[in-house]
Parts: sequence; structure tokens; C-alpha cells
Amino acid sequence: MLGGFSEDVEAYGNLVHDNINNTGGIQHNYFRPTLRTKVYNNTVTRNARWGILMDSAQDSVLTNNLVGDNNLANAGFANIQTSLQGSGNVYTTNGCFGTGSTTSPGCNTTVTPNFVNAAAGNFRLNPGSGAIDAGTVLGAPYNVAPYNVDIAGNARPQGGGYEIGAYEYVIGTPPPVNQLVLALPLDEGGGTIAVDVSGQKNNATLVGGATWDNTGVYGKAIAFDGTGYLNIPASKTLALAPAMTLEAWIYPTAAFTQFATVIRQDRYFLYAASDAGYCPSVAMAPLGGYSTTVINVICGTSIPPLNQWSHLAVTHDGLTLTFYLNGNIIASQTSTDPMVPTSYPMTIGASQFGEYFTGKIDQPMVWTYARTRPQILSDMSTSLIGAPGKSVEVAAPASLEISASLSLEISAD
Repeated sequence: MLGGFSEDVEAYGNLVHDNINNTGGIQHNYFRPTLRTKVYNNTVTRNARWGILMDSAQDSVLTNNLVGDNNLANAGFANIQTSLQGSGNVYTTNGCFGTGSTTSPGCNTTVTPNFVNAAAGNFRLNPGSGAIDAGTVLGAPYNVAPYNVDIAGNARPQGGGYEIGAYEYVIGTPPPVNQLVLALPLDEGGGTIAVDVSGQKNNATLVGGATWDNTGVYGKAIAFDGTGYLNIPASKTLALAPAMTLEAWIYPTAAFTQFATVIRQDRYFLYAASDAGYCPSVAMAPLGGYSTTVINVICGTSIPPLNQWSHLAVTHDGLTLTFYLNGNIIASQTSTDPMVPTSYPMTIGASQFGEYFTGKIDQPMVWTYARTRPQILSDMSTSLIGAPGKSVEVAAPASLEISASLSLEISAD
């Protein structure tokens, strides 16, 4: 129930169903003004009275709600009841269906929900549902967690737009558990496509000043001139959570002056360098991590040398972030903020903010779990193409540095 002279209350991503004994779904309290409530992406169905009661609501917003087959015990109530509402309420892409009026001002459209099995309580969407891609894309500040994740933890949107209701229709399969989801040998030597050999078909396209180079750690590599990158389309298999490993060989050819991206997706990243002053340990230090409502980042303790191959890796096992340089653990810290999966493109050698890398990159890999140090060392010594590797010195294990978790608020820019 929303009400009791309340203000700025939110109801997002709820499944409200099968309430009986004269009970409705989501209710603004009778005769007690509720101001500026926001009711987004709820599925409300099979309740005894109304679905959503707007009586006494004022300056409130209802968007992307899937409401229907209510009013099961009391004739005369609507799926979205607006008869005694206050002024200034806004209704956008709310879909109504079945029993209960679908013609009230709050019902923007009539849809066929095509639930998987409503009788058994499964209100996920089947293909062909009228709720798929029929919603409104929520703008800031409702385009970040938790608003861009559905009730089952799937990122919004999955397809061409937001779904109406609590569930996104998920295309394909979720990310494999404890598997390799990206492995680029970067050995084609020509053309514009770098083929992923992980089995997940996450092929990359060369963009701008990204060119083939014949002198990788294993076979060939990609050279980046500070304006180019590799682009990998959004994929469910790359929407990592709750754990990850990002790793690659890098060969920087220009002094670092700012963030230099190795691997970047919307929510997780591996950088060869950072801006001066960003990392408290070493200026321009490499770093890795992931973001939610804050940035969870771990910094290295030394800068990768120019004109020399170095192997970088960052892992997160759900509890701890760990950073590796040439197979050695050089930093580790507690980081229990849960990863949030999002389906966005991935880039190698640049980010959505620019942050270009200058030099060569070989064998970038992404895993859905935290690799151990022996596994990282095995990755370093294994060619994805079977070509003989160059001799790369791996130093003795460095001492483990434990640092406090560094969490930074994400700015609007």
C-alpha cells in the first residue's frame, strides 16, 4: 500500500498476484494524499479487486506496468482504478488485459501478455507477448541499477526496448557458469573481423586505427595507434555476474598520459594505465574492476614498461578483487558489492569514453569466474592458436598487498 500522506515513494519491479479476500494489488491509500509516487515495471494480476488503485494519488507517474485479470471477486473495479484520483498524474505505456476494465485512463494499451504459465504462478513472457519491446525506456536517474534490472536479475533492455511488466523476455541463454566467453587469438592478419574461439561467437570488428601486426606474443596481434579499437556486439554471454576474469597481453609503445583501456564493457574493465592521481598507490597505475552505483576498482602497484610485453589480469570472485601483473598477485582487496549484469557492447583498446590504448594487445580473454593464480599462469603460457610463444620473463611471486576497498561515486559526466 502506498499512502498515509506519503511523498516520493517508489514501487518498481514487483510481481503482485493472487491476493484474495477483497484485496487489490498496488494501492494508494483512500483519501490520504500520496504525492509524486512512481510505479514502474510491475506485473499485477489475479487479485480480488483492482490491480493498481490511484485514488488520492497526485502528481504521480505510472509507467510500463502490466496489469490484468484482476477484479476476480468484486465486479466494477478496474485494472487501474482512477475514479477518485487527484491531479497531475501521468500514465505511460501501461498494458492492461483480461478481466477487469482495460479502458480506464491508466490503461494506455490493451496487450496479450502470453505468460509462460499463469496458473502455476509463472508470469515470465513467452515469445509473441504483447509486452515485449512495448515499454518506455526509463531516463535518468532510472536507467541504472536497480531500475535497469528486472525481477529475475536480467538487464534491461534485452532486445529492442523495455518490456512492460516485471520481467524482460530473455533471448538466448544466460552466461555460461565457470566458462571462457571470449578468447581472441588475433591471428587473422587481415580483414576486419577477429574471430572468437571461446565457442560463444563473440567476434570482434576492427575500428579506426586498429591494424594487424605480425609480432604478437603468440603469432600475430593487433596494433592500436591511439584512435582505434575492437568492437564486440552486446551479448548475453558477456553480461557477467557474479564473478569474472579479464586478462590480456599488452605492449605499450607510448608513455601513458591518461586512462588506457585494455578491455571495457559497460560494467567491468581492465586498464593498462589510469589518470595521474586516480590510484593512491602509484601515479598512472594499471587497474581493473567493475561498477554498480559506485566504481569498485583495484589498482596495480607498478606501471607496465614501454616496448615490452606484460600480462595483465583482474579477477572478482564475488568477495575479493585481485590484480595480476605477469602472473603475480600484486594487489587484493575485499569487494562485496554484487556485480550487475548488463548487455552492452565490449571494446578492446578503448572505452565508451575514449581512453585509447597505444601499442599492441594479444590474446584478450574473458571468463565468467575468478581464475586462480595457477590458472592465470597457464593462460599466459598457452597459445590460443598453437603458435610458439616468445620468451617472456615471469618474476618470482610478489608479496600480496592488501588494500582498503576503493569505492568512488559515479559522476553524471
